[in-house]
Amino acid sequence: MGGVFGSAGAGVIYRSTNSGGSFKLVHTGGEKVVSIARDGKAALAVSFDGSIHISKDGGEKWSTYKDPCWAKGVDFGAVAVHGKLMLVVGQIYVCRSDDGGGTWATKALMPKPAATPHLYGAAIARNKKTAQTVALVVGGMAKPGNPKPHWVFRSVDGGKTWKDIKGDLSSKEMSPFNEVRMLDDGHAVIVGANGVLYWSQDWGLSWSSKKLGSNEFNALDMSSSGLVLVASKYSPNVYLSKDSGYLFLKAPYTSSTMNQHKTSVALDGNGTAYIGSNSKKDTLVRAY
Repeated sequence: MGGVFGSAGAGVIYRSTNSGGSFKLVHTGGEKVVSIARDGKAALAVSFDGSIHISKDGGEKWSTYKDPCWAKGVDFGAVAVHGKLMLVVGQIYVCRSDDGGGTWATKALMPKPAATPHLYGAAIARNKKTAQTVALVVGGMAKPGNPKPHWVFRSVDGGKTWKDIKGDLSSKEMSPFNEVRMLDDGHAVIVGANGVLYWSQDWGLSWSSKKLGSNEFNALDMSSSGLVLVASKYSPNVYLSKDSGYLFLKAPYTSSTMNQHKTSVALDGNGTAYIGSNSKKDTLVRAY
């Protein structure tokens, strides 16, 4: 059985098989784990030092690979996995494996500018109507006066080739995009600074936008049941949608340590929501 994953401290991964009722330490290695993704029995994580961690049994056992994608000094933002397809993104690069992590190839999505941009989020979905494996990566560069501080790239061939689609979002909010999620049914959500949220119902072909306050959103997750959870490390508010992102309401939750500094959120298949925080100490709070 798979489960819910969390990370804290230096290079450790915890796993729960009872919807967050309890957690077991399942892996140590590398520096701080900054991103984890899972699809079926395949799980992928990346550490601050560039190490990639892969599990093929739902997260019980893990293998660590040192710097398979790029040299040290390249910061990374996120991972995504769908079957045997795995993506690791950082700065201007996407590192891709289509054989479950056996081999990797790195591609730059743009010429490197004077000020280094960062790709912060990645998502993969399968469009059964067109038999396409669609991928999205998002990022930005929070630099005053920069005319293009945000990016959205889309692929329809599993990450082999990419198209810059930021113009399709028709954004007047020139701010970085921090996170993206996409499901096999075509629903996709992107969040960023200034309280902006974008959502799509067709695997990222077209987008609608809305504002939820004015804070920078950095945490996002969505489930196949239509739940979408959005949070900010700079605001006490957590927003929940029950219709795949069309309507959002403030989500009720209680925690003395989580007025701010929320770093991640997660939803499991049972409708349970989890909110991670670095306030006071690393925490994983079961919110519903």
